[in-house]
Amino acid sequence: MRKHRLTAVLLASVLLLAGCAGAGDGGKETTAPADEPETAAPDSAPLLTAGVTDYALVYDLDGSGARSLAMAVADVLERETGVRLSVRSDAERYTHEILIGSPDRDAVKTAKNRLGGSDAWGICTVGSTVVLCGRDNASLVRAVRRFAKLLGDAAKGNLTLTQDITASDAPEEAAGDRAACVALYRELFGTYGSYVDAVRASLSPSDAADQAEIETLIGRMQGCTGFRVGSNCALRDGFFTVLDPADYSRTAELRGDALWVPAAFVPGAAASEGFVNLTAYAGQRGGRVVTDTTRQAAIWVPSGAAGDCTDAASLAKLLAVYDDPARREPCNPTEGTRQVITESLYDPTFVYDYTKNAYRTNYSPGICVTRENGREVIYVSYENCLVTNFATESGNVTHLLVSYDGGKTFDELGTVNGMRWGCLFEVQGVIYLLGTHVEGSDALIARYDPQTGKFFSKNLGFRGGIGAPCPVLTANGRIYKASGDRVMSASLDADLTVGASWVMSEQSARDILPESRFLALSGAGHCESYALGEASITLGPDGAVYMLLRVDSNPACGYAAIVRVSADGRTLEEVEECGSLIRFPSTVSKFSIVRDAQTGLYLSMTSLPTRGNAKQRNVLALVASADLIHWSVVDTLLVDREVMNARMSEASHAFQYVDFAVSGDCLRLVVRETTGPSNTYHDGKYITLYTVNDYPALLRRAGLIKKGQLS
Repeated sequence: MRKHRLTAVLLASVLLLAGCAGAGDGGKETTAPADEPETAAPDSAPLLTAGVTDYALVYDLDGSGARSLAMAVADVLERETGVRLSVRSDAERYTHEILIGSPDRDAVKTAKNRLGGSDAWGICTVGSTVVLCGRDNASLVRAVRRFAKLLGDAAKGNLTLTQDITASDAPEEAAGDRAACVALYRELFGTYGSYVDAVRASLSPSDAADQAEIETLIGRMQGCTGFRVGSNCALRDGFFTVLDPADYSRTAELRGDALWVPAAFVPGAAASEGFVNLTAYAGQRGGRVVTDTTRQAAIWVPSGAAGDCTDAASLAKLLAVYDDPARREPCNPTEGTRQVITESLYDPTFVYDYTKNAYRTNYSPGICVTRENGREVIYVSYENCLVTNFATESGNVTHLLVSYDGGKTFDELGTVNGMRWGCLFEVQGVIYLLGTHVEGSDALIARYDPQTGKFFSKNLGFRGGIGAPCPVLTANGRIYKASGDRVMSASLDADLTVGASWVMSEQSARDILPESRFLALSGAGHCESYALGEASITLGPDGAVYMLLRVDSNPACGYAAIVRVSADGRTLEEVEECGSLIRFPSTVSKFSIVRDAQTGLYLSMTSLPTRGNAKQRNVLALVASADLIHWSVVDTLLVDREVMNARMSEASHAFQYVDFAVSGDCLRLVVRETTGPSNTYHDGKYITLYTVNDYPALLRRAGLIKKGQLS
């Protein structure tokens, strides 16, 4: 490979360029006093003369996005260096050219032949032509960054390039400040590090203004805390914080001009009947509480607080955040029981383009609660897999875990390679996982015997199409399991690990509720897509078997399908009462349905459409029904506590694909959860375990069961 020299000649002083080696080091990069300029080598590019250049940035006229890239590079260079390059296509030739991308020039091929490995980049001189090149877009960005530094360091002086500068000459740039490279990459190529960032950039003017106002409020609240009279939450550090985690009924109160809050919110303060006079408490410590008795709000400004949000604009925004009608504040402390089972972190700082970034995440939580030797045993399953832009690609592994201490700790019992959508259930004291192979869609089953500790898995040899984990039903001497929008079933006396033991229903639910019928019954107008699946099977009040299915009907939401299943599992029938379509308090998302033996009610946990968005999954609720047809919301269980614009919250956070089981007076639920920095709401950044304690009390409060009905 030919070696070329770089000489930087300044008008007034000697400037050592970043990465220069000195005059005796292979002639790589040298400097000379302004009054003794060096003579350029035969291949040289006198780029700057007194800070002025006649070079044009040349792009491929036929290249997709080539002009946009060249314009973006020119903008970056001007911003960083003060030097503006003209931008031209390769339709014509110019005396002095800086080539970027793949214009129709032999110099591009010559320059790329000088590069090294797959991540190599270069600033190459070919005659008087400069070529900015890389093996891929990420390495090209490094060349642009280094070129900008050269121009910036030369300032108003002279710069002549007489040497190739490559990754091998500047290894610190090859590994470099990756975060800065990523930021520049996104600017040049119009990409984002996460789906959340893409949503932020595409907010409507009103949503963008709302988010900006929220961020201003949070910025002004540094060290301060906001309250809404009658609310059980305080707004602090950008989050809603429950005032009394043990009692959600306790709220902030105004007594005269004084603000009183639950004692749990101010540990150690003198309390009266479980409340603290925060106004007096703050004054004793050099702070203050500013109250607005008209609008029933207050701001606590402690002594030394960095912020002050007592102005009218801040107070108005505080009230607007609190009074959002879509906020569904829980009345129960479920969120305080959170236990993380597993997590897969996502750092958007180092992602060039989220649509092409492959990363691991968690899906398909399942739960089964049994009693063994008089103690509660919690079995949990989940799927870890590699995804790119919401699409599963490879590496799917389903994990089976067990806890003997109420979910505080878990031990792994086994894994099933290639399994997705594993449904976890128990039959005759044996634990099963039934799912689908990620390649080919064959049904896979795993079996764990608690008595022997033996775990094994096998391919059942038929296409499953099983869908997300949902409860199975054992009745009529059979086991019933949804398979897409059909039902697969087997005799309880059969070996469930043998494919021939299973039979599939002749009809599908879509045969009974096609899209045309759904549109007619719902009045939805249209569906972007239409599908039925991810179904639960249960016994109805009449003793018949029913299957309830998620309806993919975006943008319409709040529906579920219901069909009757014959005792042998081979026939599906319409439910005449409702035409097999019911109103159901859920967005377009998976739900599980469990019949509660204590109350006879049917329970489910759903993502509430509090804003009419079919994809919203940041509010999880307990819902119930007495007849499978008519459903009502019992209480909110989990909500997004981070204060942000609604559209941003829906893109960022989710409590979804919940599976749950009844254990005494508790409901144990596993959640595919996304909170904090993430790519998208759709991911399972965490698999978490929560407990709803004394769920009958929630049913009584909702008027679904009477006091004293349960002993």
